[in-house]
Amino acid sequence: MVEVLKGNLSQINVIDLLSLLTKAKHSGRLSLKTDKEQGFVFLNRGEIYAANFEE
Repeated sequence: MVEVLKGNLSQINVIDLLSLLTKAKHSGRLSLKTDKEQGFVFLNRGEIYAANFEE
């Protein structure tokens, strides 16, 4: 999987980022991390088809 975007979510709201990815019909995995937790959102042609969150 090719890494396209990388950055700090203090610069953009996660909802706005997901909106951008879905409207642009992107496919792939969005990884979200904090110091203690990690989550993933999976997209296929702009559709979110799975998500999980791990502590």
